[in-house]
Amino acid sequence: MSFYIEIAALLVSIVMLVVLFRVLKSIVRLAINSAIAIAAIFLLNFIFGFGIIIDIWSVAIVALSGIPGLILVLALHFLHLAF
Repeated sequence: MSFYIEIAALLVSIVMLVVLFRVLKSIVRLAINSAIAIAAIFLLNFIFGFGIIIDIWSVAIVALSGIPGLILVLALHFLHLAF
């Protein structure tokens, strides 16, 4: 009976490792995308002088959605709707 419990525990641990790997992989991808987008907003602001206000909202939008968030912040800035 303990043999079956050990096999079940092994299978459960393998499934948990696979799920953990996939979650961490997506978190790492999100972190890299967010870091690139935040660096891009700082570079666009300081090198090219776009004048985007860097506050909690613009950084949150860019950090959470990455490059699409950067495009959104840029569009809102150039349309004079926000930032």
